[in-house]
Amino acid sequence: GEIVLTQGATMEWTSRNTAAAIVEPGGLVRAVTGGTATIEAKETESGRIGTAAVTVGAVSSGNVKRDPATDHCYEKITVSGISFA
Repeated sequence: GEIVLTQGATMEWTSRNTAAAIVEPGGLVRAVTGGTATIEAKETESGRIGTAAVTVGAVSSGNVKRDPATDHCYEKITVSGISFA
C-alpha cells in the first residue's frame, strides 16, 4: 500500500551500520567507508518502517572523492529503493 504523509507526519532515519554509511535527519545518505548498510525510514504517524540496502564502494587510489564537511572519503555509493513492510 501507499503511504500518504499528512501535516505533522515525519520520517525518522537510521543507519544500521554507521561504519559504512550514515543518514542525516532529512534522509540524505553519506558514505563513510567501503561496506554495506541498511537504511531504515520510519513514518511516525503510522509507525510503518521501510528499509533500503546501501553499498559503498571501497576506496581505491585514483577516483576518490573527499567530503570536506566530514573528511570522509568514498568512491561510490549505491542505494536500492525503500520497501515498506
